[in-house]
Amino acid sequence: DPQRVIFISFSQVACERVISKHPQFEVQYLMGNMSSGKLKKKGYTGADYNAAFYTAEPGLIKNLHKKGLKANVWTVDNEKKMRKLNAHGIDQITTNNPMGARQVIGSREHRK
Repeated sequence: DPQRVIFISFSQVACERVISKHPQFEVQYLMGNMSSGKLKKKGYTGADYNAAFYTAEPGLIKNLHKKGLKANVWTVDNEKKMRKLNAHGIDQITTNNPMGARQVIGSREHRK
């Protein structure tokens, strides 16, 4: 179900195979070695980076959004870090703490 599944991978080959065979699904690349422009051109719907990437490059989320891409982060279990990323506009959080993430995401829904 494309409404409930996002494909993520460290493999560019695997991602691009999904993009070509199943374009209805979201596909996000887990490596930071491709520009947002190239991600968009190749058909990716977003980038899924370790939280350290977003910390090192504070404007990264805005840059991804300007290109029409979603910003996902992995793996964040600490609610304080989730709140900080949420405040910067992160779209998705990969976590082992789904209840904490739900509380943080819920707070974003109330802001809208």
